Amino acid sequence: MQLSVFYSRILKKIPHLNNYRNYPSATNKIAPIIATIFSPVVLITLFIYLIAIPFGGKDPYKDRDFLLIFNLMLLGVMALIVFSIAETGGKKSQKFNKIVLFTLAIVTLIINLVALSAILYRLGVFGFTPNRVAVLGSNLLIFGNLILIAIDLFKVNFKNAEMNRVERTISRYLPFYAIWTLFVTFGFPVMFGYK
Repeated sequence: MQLSVFYSRILKKIPHLNNYRNYPSATNKIAPIIATIFSPVVLITLFIYLIAIPFGGKDPYKDRDFLLIFNLMLLGVMALIVFSIAETGGKKSQKFNKIVLFTLAIVTLIINLVALSAILYRLGVFGFTPNRVAVLGSNLLIFGNLILIAIDLFKVNFKNAEMNRVERTISRYLPFYAIWTLFVTFGFPVMFGYK
């Protein structure tokens, strides 16, 4: 208890550490700004990654750990797209960012297709388990969401649609994730006979 009081006293004496409280509008935009900055870097990295997979000796079809990393990367890129769309939202001058987001969505769809095919392969070879079914459902949800986001980003870039159209698509899709989470939490025990 005294240690926490000691640390709080020290932190109060360092003014620049407490500045984030004075500028709440700036702190709310940190994640989207970081996402916007890193979107082109992640896009280039994903291109290199997709090209390097066949030569790297790693196989998502046989290596379970690699498939797990693949799926985590997919979730990370999906989060980056969502944060970047939040930052690009109402700004009309960010054509480059919108093109990067569209390309990132397409590349992420390709990665998701590889992950889905690897999961289906593992289901066919090793059979159904709760983990494989949960991951398959999650990947299918992400795949559907990415298709809708890519279609909307195509319309934003090439048909002069508004960016808030993409934001609406993302928010309308959130209940599907919630339903799947509830089904995995409460339906899987019944489905797979947990006691």
